[in-house]
Amino acid sequence: SPGCTVGIVRNDSLIFSKGYGMANLEYAIPNTPATIFHMASVSKQFTGYAIVLLAAKGKLQLDDDVRKYLSWFPDLKEKITIRHLLNHTSGIRDQWQLLAISGTRLDDVITQDHVVKILGRQKALNFKPGEKYSYSNSGYTMLAEIVKSVTGQTLRAFTDSAIFKPLGMNSTHFHDNYNEIEKNRSYSYNRIDSVNFSNSVLSYSNAGATSLFTNIPDLAKWVMNFYQH
Repeated sequence: SPGCTVGIVRNDSLIFSKGYGMANLEYAIPNTPATIFHMASVSKQFTGYAIVLLAAKGKLQLDDDVRKYLSWFPDLKEKITIRHLLNHTSGIRDQWQLLAISGTRLDDVITQDHVVKILGRQKALNFKPGEKYSYSNSGYTMLAEIVKSVTGQTLRAFTDSAIFKPLGMNSTHFHDNYNEIEKNRSYSYNRIDSVNFSNSVLSYSNAGATSLFTNIPDLAKWVMNFYQH
């Protein structure tokens, strides 16, 4: 069956790592600690970290209005700050729900431009910024676009130079081109019944809220960095 990989970090050491099950069912390729996974919303912490790095360097302020950096985002008569995006308190409608309403399926090819265009056409918020918490993928796509606006680099390029390369996370990147071949990656599946599975295709070419590719040894380096920066 499809499986997973497990790593345990104690203090500043990776003390256990192992793969279970299959990375690819068609070719019976097993998971190992080195297998690369699409990390879904685990991606968001790296997008947030990129923003905080830029704030620490004085390139932006967390209480800046997002429209200072994203001219394409409509004026909804409320100040939405970078901090609101980070904290899921912006009131901006979620991109996956908006895409579903528009007729887009999650297994369609979904690009960054696709998400930006649908967010740029919004006419209202779900609530006044700062009043409520509502988990928002849209906010983290917008944070990725703020990184691009400030640095002139895609989130993938900036995080590669500012986070992943310095930490030696050489098997990690934001996978922003679904056509790109990534060696040693796992594939995703849906369960049909107790013995059968079907492919669960992820054709994402969007990054910020999702699309981090990484593995156990690299994630261990990320965790260990919090013990000794």
